[in-house]
Amino acid sequence: MNARLAGDHAAESRFGARCLAGAREGGVPGALLLGLLHTADAARKLGRPGEALEVAEEAAAVARSLRETWWEYTARNVRAAAMRDLGRVEDARREARELLADCREHGGLHWVEGEVWLTLATLPDEDRGAALEAARRAAFARENPLLRAQVLTAIAGEAERCGDAPGAERELARAEEVLGAVAAEEVRSEIRLLRARMAIARGDVKQARGLLGGALREGPALRRERRALLPALARARGRGAEALRARLLDAAAGPLDVESLGAFRVVRRGGGDVDAEAIRFRTPRVADLFRVLLLASVDAEVIPRDVLIEALWPGEREAGGTFHTHLGHLRRALEPHLPPRTPSRYVLRSENGYKLDLRGGSWDAERFQRDAEEGLAALRAGEPRRADAQLARAVELYDGPLFAEHLYVDAYADRRRELARLFLESGLAAADCAWKLGDAERARRGEIDRLFDRCQAALRAEIDADPSPATRALAARLKQRPPPGAKA
Repeated sequence: MNARLAGDHAAESRFGARCLAGAREGGVPGALLLGLLHTADAARKLGRPGEALEVAEEAAAVARSLRETWWEYTARNVRAAAMRDLGRVEDARREARELLADCREHGGLHWVEGEVWLTLATLPDEDRGAALEAARRAAFARENPLLRAQVLTAIAGEAERCGDAPGAERELARAEEVLGAVAAEEVRSEIRLLRARMAIARGDVKQARGLLGGALREGPALRRERRALLPALARARGRGAEALRARLLDAAAGPLDVESLGAFRVVRRGGGDVDAEAIRFRTPRVADLFRVLLLASVDAEVIPRDVLIEALWPGEREAGGTFHTHLGHLRRALEPHLPPRTPSRYVLRSENGYKLDLRGGSWDAERFQRDAEEGLAALRAGEPRRADAQLARAVELYDGPLFAEHLYVDAYADRRRELARLFLESGLAAADCAWKLGDAERARRGEIDRLFDRCQAALRAEIDADPSPATRALAARLKQRPPPGAKA
C-alpha cells in the first residue's frame, strides 16, 4: 500500500506479483485478492490497460466469491478505467453507471463511489463539473484524506481549464490542507504540475521550473501529465521557456526498445517498465522508414535524404514531398507530444541527412549479433565455457528472420541473410561447446542433424540461400565426433 500512496506503480506491481505467487501456492483467497487488486491497479497506471482489465475481472470474481463487496466494487472501477484507456468508452460508461447504482443500493461505500465519479469525469461527453461535484460529496461524506485530495485536485484542474486560476488555487490549497502528513506523493506531484501549468500561463516560467524540479525527479509515473504542459510552453517565449521545454521533451523521450527477429515491435520505455508505450505507425511505409533508419543506426550512419528516398520509393523522381510527409508521420508516432518545428529526440537531422537515436534503448538483432560474435570469438580462443553462455543467449534471441513479415523488401535482404547465417553458425557452435564441456544431452549427433536441417530449411525459405562452406564443414565435424563420455 505504501508503494501505491507514493505513486511507485512499478513497486506496487512487484508487490502484487509476490502476493499472487504466495497465494496461488498456498491457496489463501484473501492474499490472492490483495495481489490481484494491486496488480490490476498498477498495470493500468503503468500503461497496460489490457492486462489491467483481465486481472481486474478476476479480482472482482474472487471478491464476489468471498462476499467482499468493497473490494469487488473497487476492482470493477479499475475495470471501467481500463476499458476507458482501451478506447471502449461506452463500455466504461455503462460499467461506471451500473457501479454507481450498486454503490447507492449497498450504501456506505463513499470511497468507491468517489473514485467512480472521478472515472466518469474523464469520459468524453460527460458533464465533468457535475461528476466532480458528486465526487466531492462522496469524498467528504467520510474522513478520507487521500480521496478528498484527489477530488479537490481534479476540481482545481477543471477550474484551471475554465480560466478560473484563483478558484483552482483555492482548491489546491484545500487539497494540501486535507493531505496533511499523508505520504501521497503522486497527488502532491499532480498539485505541483497544475501549479506549474498556471505559472506558465501567466508567464512565470521561473516559478514553473522550480515547481517541476520535484515532479521531474519523481520519474515517469506522471509522464502523461507532464506532456500536458508542452502546449502551454509552446506559446511561452524567452530563454527560460525554451530551457524548460527542452527539459520536458527530454524527460518524455524514453528509450526505444525494438524487437525485429520474427515479429516487429517498437516500445518506448519510461524508465524501467513504467509508462511503457507501444509505438503505432500510421502506415506500413512509415514503419519502413523507421526500419531503414534502424538498419543504418548499427554503424551510427547518417543516411542522405536521396538514399532514403531511393530505398523506399525506387525510381520515383518526385518523391521528395512524399518523403517529408512520411518523415513527419514518423516523428509524430515516436513523439506525439512534440510541438511543431521542434527537433526530434529520435530522428536526428544534420546537413548530411538523417540518423536514428534509440536514446539508450535496445535492439534484439544488435544484441543477438553481439552475443553470437563474442561467443564465436571465445570458442576460437579456447574458452568454451564463456562461449557457451553467450551463444546460448544468442540462439534464444533469434525468434525468426529479421523483419519476418517483410521478407521481400530488398532494403532488408543483405542484413537478414547475414543474421540468418550467423544464427546457423551460432547454433552449431553451441553444440560444439556442449561437446567440449561434456554435455552429452546437448551434443547428441541427432540434435545436430535436426538443428542443421532446420537452419538450412529456414535459410532457403527466408532468404533463398544455403549455409556457407565453413558452416557445412563445422556440421560435418560435429556429426563425426562420438558423444561426450563415449569410447572412441
